[in-house]
Amino acid sequence: MAIVLIDGEGNLYNQRDRPVTVEVAGPGLLVGLGSARPASEESFVEGTHTTYDGRALAVVRPTGTGTLMVTVTAPGCKDITTQVLVS
Repeated sequence: MAIVLIDGEGNLYNQRDRPVTVEVAGPGLLVGLGSARPASEESFVEGTHTTYDGRALAVVRPTGTGTLMVTVTAPGCKDITTQVLVS
């Protein structure tokens, strides 16, 4: 799942990187979260990672069937929740 931080006018938040947190509810697991930052000591298996140029990438693995809810939060940005139907 690609994460792109944009403002209310659709502009990329690339002037200041910020931590994003990804939470998964339902039949799935967050297995990786990172950015393309060339020099980072952040873990790829934690639920929070700093964006690079306003972007990050989350990898979610289903563990069963049902509705998977993925919520992304970042300081100064609107929280976003997306539903994925796993069959």
